[in-house]
Amino acid sequence: MSLLNAIGTEHSLRLIRDVDQPLVHVNAPTWLELSEEDKDALRKADGALALLVEFRSRESFRSIMESHVDFLRDRLLSSAAYLMNTDHTINFIGPIGVGKTTATNAIFNLTAEFKTSRRKGGFKTIQGLLPTGPGRTTAFEYRLAHGPDTMIRVDRVPEADLLREVRNICEYYLERSRNGENLIRPMSEEEEKVLRNMADLSEDREGNDRLALLAKSTTTLDDLFFQFRQRLNLPNRTRIELSFARDNDEGLTEGEWIRKRCRQLNYGLLSEFPLPQSITIFLPNPSLKADHIHFMINDTRGLSEGPIRRDITSALDDARAVNVLCTRFFDAPTEKIQQVIELARTLGGVDASAIVGRRLTMLVLPQHDEALKLPLADGELPTDRNQGYEVRGRQVKKVLGGDAEYIDVLFFDAETDLADDLRLKLLSQIGILRGMVRAEILKRSDDVADLIGNQEAAQFRETQRKVREKIEGFIERHDQIPRPLKPIYLKLVKGLEGAHASSVWSATKNEGYGRSIDIYEHFGVYARQDVRARTLRAMSGFEELLNELLGHPDMKGADMRRSRKYIADVLEAAKHKHLEFLKQTQTVAESTLQPLLQPEHSFWQACISQRGLGAGYRGRVTAVVEKWFDDNPEVTKKLERRIQNAWNETFIEWLKGYLESV
Repeated sequence: MSLLNAIGTEHSLRLIRDVDQPLVHVNAPTWLELSEEDKDALRKADGALALLVEFRSRESFRSIMESHVDFLRDRLLSSAAYLMNTDHTINFIGPIGVGKTTATNAIFNLTAEFKTSRRKGGFKTIQGLLPTGPGRTTAFEYRLAHGPDTMIRVDRVPEADLLREVRNICEYYLERSRNGENLIRPMSEEEEKVLRNMADLSEDREGNDRLALLAKSTTTLDDLFFQFRQRLNLPNRTRIELSFARDNDEGLTEGEWIRKRCRQLNYGLLSEFPLPQSITIFLPNPSLKADHIHFMINDTRGLSEGPIRRDITSALDDARAVNVLCTRFFDAPTEKIQQVIELARTLGGVDASAIVGRRLTMLVLPQHDEALKLPLADGELPTDRNQGYEVRGRQVKKVLGGDAEYIDVLFFDAETDLADDLRLKLLSQIGILRGMVRAEILKRSDDVADLIGNQEAAQFRETQRKVREKIEGFIERHDQIPRPLKPIYLKLVKGLEGAHASSVWSATKNEGYGRSIDIYEHFGVYARQDVRARTLRAMSGFEELLNELLGHPDMKGADMRRSRKYIADVLEAAKHKHLEFLKQTQTVAESTLQPLLQPEHSFWQACISQRGLGAGYRGRVTAVVEKWFDDNPEVTKKLERRIQNAWNETFIEWLKGYLESV
C-alpha cells in the first residue's frame, strides 16, 4: 500500500481506495471492469445500505417505516445489480426489407472481406457480412458480439417444435398433390426452404420439386412425415459451434469463412447442425468492443405483421437494452414502427416505459439519395443530405409528439454516411441508461441520509400520519379493480382478424403456438394493456392525493425538506409497484388461458376446418374463437379473479405496509 501511495499516480490512488473501501453489502464480481463513475456509485450504494441496516437495528425503529425502508433498500440493491452487470443488448427492430441488416453491417464494420492483420490489428472491408437482400433474406435472428476468436454458435429450435413444423409442411404438400385448392402455406417459403434443404427435398436446378414428387408417391400423411423425418437425420445434427481456427480447411479469410458458413446455416446446408433458433457470431472486431461494457447486437427478424411477438415484447421490457427502431426515409416513421412505440407505451406503467426510460432510438434509413429528393417548403430540393435529414427529422418529431422528448431520431445512409459517429451515438445510449441508474443511487442515498437524520422530527411524524390517512382513503376506494368495459378476448379476436391468413393457420394448427402468432402471448399482452387502462385512473388519483400534501403551504419550509422527499419516494415506489403488477398480469393471463384452451381438440379442429371454404377464412376462424370464449365464461371469470388477487398481493398489500401504527 505504501508503494502505491509513493507512486502517487491517479491510477495507484484509485487502487488504494479500492482496497481501503471494500464493499460490504454489495457484491461486485465485475469490479475491475467498471468505470470510475460506476465504482463511485456502488460505494455510495453500499454506504447507504449500511446506514439502513444500522437504522433498522435501533430499538426506536417503528414498524410504520418498514415498507419505506424496504423500498429504499430494494431500489439501492437493484440499481447496484444493474451497474455490476456490464452486459447490454442493442436490438435492431424494423419491418421486412427496410435495410436494418445492411445498416448493421455498415455501422459495426461488419463488411467483409475482413481479416486480422498481425502487423496492424485492423480489418479490410469489401462486402457485407450478414446476409442481406430485398426482404426475408434471413430465416433466423442473428446476434453479434466481440470475442477473442472468430466463432459461430447456434441456438437450436426444440426438436418437438421442428417436427411439428415438418408435419405441417408434409400435410400441405400431400393435400396439394391431391389437387387441393385454397391451401394456406404453413410458413414462409424462406423458412420452408431451410427444412427442405436439411432433408434434401428442395427443387433441383431443372425445377423438379422433390418433395412434391415424394408427396404424390405417398399414400398417407404419416408415411410422408416419416420419410421427411428420416431424411433430416436429427440424431446426427448435434453440432452447435463452428470455429474459424479449427474448421477452416479451405484456406478462406475470416470474412469469406463467415459469409459462407452463415449462408450454409441460413439455407440448412450443414448436415451436422440442427435448425437454428438464432445464430450468434463472435468476432475480434474492434467495432464490437467498448470500454467498461460488453454489448451484443441483435438483428431481429423483420416485422411482417403486428409487433406483439415474444422477442419484441421482451426487448421493450428489458431495462438493459437499447432498441433501435429502423424505418424507411420516405414515410418515416412507418406504421409498424409507430405500432412498436405504442406497444412500448401500453406495456409500461405510470411514467415507466421503454419510451420515458430512454430505451428507444429511431434510425431513419434513406436509400438511393432519397434525402436529396425530399421537397422543401418552397418546392426546392435540398442542397445536401443533412438538409434533407433536418426536414424529415422535424416531420418525424411532429408525428412522435410528446414522445420526441425521449426518442432520439438518427439518420444513416449505409452507402454514403460515416458509420463511426452513429456507432458512438448508439453506444452512448447505453451510457445514458447507466447514468440514469447512477443518478438513482445518488438520489436514494440522499433519501436514506435524510430519513435517518430526521426520523424523530415532529414535522416528519406528522407527514407520515397524513400520508397514512391518504393511503387509507385510497384503499377504501380502489381495493377492487374496475370491471373491463369489454371482454379481453374481443381484443384477441380483433388481432387475429388483422393477421395474415398463414399466421392464423399456423397458430390454430399448432394449438395456439404459431410461427408468427402465439395466441397465449397475444392474450397476455392484451390483458396487460387492458388492466393498465383500468388502473391508470386509480394511479392518477393516488398521485393527486399525495401531490395535495406536497402542494400545501406548510410543505414549503426548509425544515420540511425531508417530508417532501418522503412523499416523493412513496409516489415513486407506487409507480414501480404498479409496473410490477402489470408485468404479472401478462403472466397471469397467459397461464390462465393456455391450460384451458390448448387441450380443446374440438375447438382447434373447428378452426382448422374453416380452411378451403373460400373467401373469409380469418372471419370464420375468429367467429369460432369468439364462440369458444362465449361458451366458456369461466375463463374470463377466472382471469378476473387472478388479476384481482395480483392487485391485492402486489399493490394493495404493499400500501398497507404504510398503515402500521405510528
